[in-house]
Amino acid sequence: AVVSTQSTGGTFGVVTAVHYKLHETLPFCEVLWYATDLTEETNYDMTTVYKWIDYLVDSIENLDTKWGGYWTLSSAIFYYQGTEDELNNDEFYKGALALGNIAVLSKRCEGVLVG
Repeated sequence: AVVSTQSTGGTFGVVTAVHYKLHETLPFCEVLWYATDLTEETNYDMTTVYKWIDYLVDSIENLDTKWGGYWTLSSAIFYYQGTEDELNNDEFYKGALALGNIAVLSKRCEGVLVG
C-alpha cells in the first residue's frame, strides 16, 4: 500500500468576532455512598452489594435527570442538581438510604453547577 500526503502550505486565521453563551449557575449536591458492613473482612458484604446493584438497575428507567455520577461494587459518587432540601426529599435518595448497610460518607451541597 502506498500512502501519500499532500501539503498545501501553511494556514492561518483571523478572529473577527467572539460569541459567548452564558448559563445560569445551579445548586448541586455531591453524595458519596459506601456499601459497608464492618463485621466483614472485605468491609462490605455481597448481600448489600447485590441489593445496591438491583436498586440502581431497577431505578434507572425512572431516575430523575438531575442525577449523575458513577459507582463501583462498594461505593458510589453521585451528583444531584438541586438543593439539599430537594435531595433529602428525592425518592431515589430516600430509597438508597433505606437499603441498609449503605453509609453516606459525605454529602456536600455548597457548590454550584454551570448548566
